[in-house]
Amino acid sequence: MKTLINGITVICLLASVASCISTYEPSASTDDNDPLLVVEGIITDSESAYIQISQTRTLTQNADRFYVSDFYPASVEGIIRCSDGTDIQLQRAKDTAGVVTMRPVQTIRLAPEQTYTLELRIDGKSYITDPIAPMQTPEIDDVSFKYIAGSEGVRGDE
Repeated sequence: MKTLINGITVICLLASVASCISTYEPSASTDDNDPLLVVEGIITDSESAYIQISQTRTLTQNADRFYVSDFYPASVEGIIRCSDGTDIQLQRAKDTAGVVTMRPVQTIRLAPEQTYTLELRIDGKSYITDPIAPMQTPEIDDVSFKYIAGSEGVRGDE
């Protein structure tokens, strides 16, 4: 029973994290043969903060992967800038199959009243995000479930 409750709690937490991802859909045409830089990650108040950088394949390349597996930039630098003037350096943590992972050199303390900007410099080219404020995650006040004999799955109380 305790395992079921823990499982439901983990699923709810994962669903709340997954819903905070912003999708960017660039305009693309079949004439456009330039790969796109992909930057994804999470910046939190914990040790799990990371940024991953990869590159898409061009529209004319056939492959089993969406990203290029030989993307290994020689130089990658990153900074998270806070609107209060604080800078947090990012360091290159690892490179695997065309994905570069960077992590902050120190724990980040996010302040809800501040905005943050990610600045990357990859092989001499600069990339800067728009400033964004941290998203506040509301406390979960109640998690419940109801067992229905003979059914598959779990449903919330109705």
